[in-house]
Parts: sequence; C-alpha cells; structure tokens
Amino acid sequence: MKYFVFSVLFLFSGASQAFDVSGNGVVWRAVDGDTFWISDIEPGTYGLLWSHSRNPDHFNQKHSSIKMRIGGVDRAESNHKDKRKNTAQGRAISDHMKPISAGQAAQFRCWTIGDHGRPICAIELQNIGDIGLYLIKKGLSPYVTYWGRHPYLDDIYRRAAAR
Repeated sequence: MKYFVFSVLFLFSGASQAFDVSGNGVVWRAVDGDTFWISDIEPGTYGLLWSHSRNPDHFNQKHSSIKMRIGGVDRAESNHKDKRKNTAQGRAISDHMKPISAGQAAQFRCWTIGDHGRPICAIELQNIGDIGLYLIKKGLSPYVTYWGRHPYLDDIYRRAAAR
C-alpha cells in the first residue's frame, strides 16, 4: 500500500520527467538569448509538450506556439519580470539574436521541463545551426552543466567551450 501511495504522490508532484520530443516550427521571436517562442508546431507535438508542462504561460494554442528554453547555456536576463535582473549584457545578446532568428525555420528536440515550466530543448535554425552551439562558439554563453549535461550534444558543446 505504501508503494501505491508513493507512486501516486510522485505522479502528481509536478516532478520533471525526462522525455524525448522532436518537431519543427518557425521562430516567432527571441525572448532573450536563451529563450525562444517557436510557432506553427504540429498539433501532435504541441500536445505532447503541453502534456508534460501544462503551464499556460509558455503555450499559445491559437498559434501552436511554445516558449522553449535552450539547454546547456545560460544568458544574462533581458526580459525578466523583475526588471532589476535585466542587464545591458542580456539586452545586447537578445538584440543580437532577435534579427538572426526571427522567421527562421526551426527543428527542436526537447527532453525535460525546467523549473519555470518551459520545455528545455536543443533548437537548430537554418542559418546558424544549433542555437546553443552558436552561443558557445561566439563566446556569448558558457556551456552550463549545473542542471546536467546536454543529453544529445554534450561532447560537441564541451569541445566548443574548450576553444
């Protein structure tokens, strides 16, 4: 009986569970250097990611859009609710990413839901390739493993960060 109770508690605890969901869309906008709204996501893929998060702040069903966080990087804030956390560096990187990402076809692969309810993903764009790798290679972000290694690109990110 106690195992049943533990199982039920775990299922409803909101604990982030690993998964593997891939899809395509279009970058609607860069929120900042490491968070992007991806639109025109196929309904089945949208539904899968919604079922893992269920945070309406990061999903827009009307436009099949999801706010996705890039895994393995961490940028200074530029669009935080607490305006004191926004920095000039964060704004500069955001300003850099917005024009090169807007309207770009995107392929994504998501593996978990972060603390704020956003899917954590690798996002690849036609013009720059993987966004996380782009940020690391350009010196705009370190490779961050605080929350765990990148499940798909760890070796590539490590080599880029070592340069």
